[in-house]
Amino acid sequence: MDVLIYTPSPETLTTIRPLLNPNYTVQPITSVSLATYPWTGSCALLVLHAHDAALPVSQPAIQAVQRYLSAGGRVLGLGWGVSIAGVPSPLGELEFWDQTSRVAVKMVASASRDEPRPQASVRLQSGDVVAGLRKEGANFALLDKPRWSCLARWEPHAAGMAGAMESRPSTDPVAGIELAVGDGRIALWDVSLADGQTGAISAILRHAFSQLGLSLPPPSASVVAMDVDAPALPPAPTHPLPQFLFARPHIAEKAKASLPVTLPDTTATSPADLVDTVDTFHFHFLSPSEGKQLLDNARLQPKGEGSPKDIVVLPVGSEAVRELTPRFDVARFFKLLAETRTSDGTWGIGDALLYGEAVTSTQTMLEKNLQILRGLPSPFVSLASFQLAGRGRGTNSWLSPAGCLQFSILLRVPFACFSVSRLVFIQYLFGLAVVHALRDPRALGGEGSRVRLKWPNDIYIETPTGEKKKVGGVLVNTNFLGKTVDIVIGCGLNISTADPIAALSLLAPPDRPLSMEMVLALILSKFDGMWQSFLRERASWAPFADDYLDVWMHSDQLVTLTTVSPSLPVRIIGITLDHGLLRTVPERSGGSRGTRTTNDEGYIDLQPDGNSFDMMAGLIKAKQ
Repeated sequence: MDVLIYTPSPETLTTIRPLLNPNYTVQPITSVSLATYPWTGSCALLVLHAHDAALPVSQPAIQAVQRYLSAGGRVLGLGWGVSIAGVPSPLGELEFWDQTSRVAVKMVASASRDEPRPQASVRLQSGDVVAGLRKEGANFALLDKPRWSCLARWEPHAAGMAGAMESRPSTDPVAGIELAVGDGRIALWDVSLADGQTGAISAILRHAFSQLGLSLPPPSASVVAMDVDAPALPPAPTHPLPQFLFARPHIAEKAKASLPVTLPDTTATSPADLVDTVDTFHFHFLSPSEGKQLLDNARLQPKGEGSPKDIVVLPVGSEAVRELTPRFDVARFFKLLAETRTSDGTWGIGDALLYGEAVTSTQTMLEKNLQILRGLPSPFVSLASFQLAGRGRGTNSWLSPAGCLQFSILLRVPFACFSVSRLVFIQYLFGLAVVHALRDPRALGGEGSRVRLKWPNDIYIETPTGEKKKVGGVLVNTNFLGKTVDIVIGCGLNISTADPIAALSLLAPPDRPLSMEMVLALILSKFDGMWQSFLRERASWAPFADDYLDVWMHSDQLVTLTTVSPSLPVRIIGITLDHGLLRTVPERSGGSRGTRTTNDEGYIDLQPDGNSFDMMAGLIKAKQ
């Protein structure tokens, strides 16, 4: 679910995101997007910060928020007061009509909010007092508005009240209120994120989020180690950390020699630099103990945004030291990879691995930096325990909570292997490999049959209670240069994420919890074999078509196509073998559920990259 912030400043985003990650994706939204983007179905909360909001908001955007509230949505206003009227005001104001009480609720920013104000204390409904907040001075002109409640009041004294529990007269100035609009709720607080003590602001925000029904992560959520022999876990990182290059022994020398930098001589102490398209990389050639020191220093002294990314190359023959990767056992992964493969001895997918405990995005690093993209050997895997700016399909982000497996695979093949039209099948092939891996008895035992595919690129599970929940996704990007094509396949998969984020652990046998190392080894070994078969067949989808339809969720599914006017009910029948399109047939009007049009009435084929499948609502719509 998303928490959307209307035109936020960078400071607003960095204040709110840590409080809600990993349970919610916190994203900015503009007035245009409010009016045109189908945001309401996935929005858990819309936040409007008076210091950020660009007014006036367009009337179509206000109408979209009105519909969201009337249908049960939630809005949090920071630095806003309110006035109540019996009739709506002129267009272009943040005003919402409550049909039940027949009044208009108008959000009003303080006219003097830029004036310096002393810090004060807020007494919550519980009686707890939060000190160190800036009182904005917003006006709460409630008149006789029904269906509202007071959330907090300002204390008459600014200091010395933290933890006080005594009650105060109801005449103390209001600090926060909640109002009903339709089936939804608006919470307005006379506080701002622009000033005040960090701890006080966080306390008020957590309280406000909880009051509006959000499920908050604990203040210091981190991965729970499943391996009793693993080293103690450090706190969850909030900034990028050095990445380490590992390779299985039979290709270690070749992998090191294939790096896109000139190897320094044995006396060099400075890193080899690579200035790339987006990032600058420092390649450090260090011993395991020196690499550990670099990692420890990076934990204590985070680099600023845009600083070079550190990559540590260990000497050939070095063991995968667990202290360098406390959240992922590289040596165990290599052992499992060898055991799950049907053949060995060549350079296979997973044999060369770049691991970082925290990176910005494994996908962006490989795709957007052309020298790294072209210089790294293939196949190559980039893996992280945390992504700080993970990417999903289109403009979506991908949550990277504790317990999530996220990685990208670099493949390089001759362009002559297949035409451009065949590239679309790669996301289908990799999704199929993920399902095969999770249906392997070594992963989920007998529960693997509950893992399914949603077209075009999502991994779903069906829980024991029958709920369908997304647990992963696939993203494929390509880059053409000369006679070769570089393919970067990104995957995010929730292994053991905490509630409310669905995870594969919901299906895992209680006596055999899933491990990141086993899941990744199974996925890469399954895909390696399928990829080689795919290339041998010159990228033909025919050998995999029936298998794909056996594991997806859509055979004979009736959906509504909203990309045509008027909307049209269609029935899904498969994937075309030539261009990988979703094939549907229009449903005969007035017919029974099983009735279809004949073939000569025409198919409707849909591009995976131009459409979004809202499976729960039964809609196929244009991808925004």
